Parts: sequence; C-alpha cells; structure tokens
Amino acid sequence: RQIAKGFESVIVTLNSGTSYAGIVKSESANVLELNSPEDGLLKVKKADIKTRDKGLSAMPEALAQTLSKQDIRNLVEFLASLK
Repeated sequence: RQIAKGFESVIVTLNSGTSYAGIVKSESANVLELNSPEDGLLKVKKADIKTRDKGLSAMPEALAQTLSKQDIRNLVEFLASLK
C-alpha cells in the first residue's frame, strides 16, 4: 500500500530541461543523489532542479492479480527474511 522509505522514486526536471528518474539514495541541503536505471548514480545540485515529482512505483500494478495469495505470502515472507 505504501512504498518503503529508501525505495521511493522521483522525477526531477532541471532548469536546462533535462529530466532524470530514479531512487533517492541520499540527500543533503545542496545535493540530491539518484540511482537511475538509465543513467546510473547521479549527483544533482538542488539549485539546478526546476521541479521534483514523485515517480511511479517499481512494483508492477497488476502484481496482485498475477500472483496467488499464497505466492504473495511467500514473497513477503522471503523479503522479511532478508533483514
């Protein structure tokens, strides 16, 4: 129901018009570090960011219809065991 902290994706558009999408890896007062599937690890100066929007979840929308309830339970149990 909710994207776990550290896995939120964002879309940033720079003042130059260039856009990047990725997962926020770290953020300071001046720099946003994104892990982008297309561009790799990026460090973007916040002063260069025109807009910042929430991205879509990396989880496929129809996952609940594709997996059985038992498959979902097994997946959650597996993911919980990784801590």
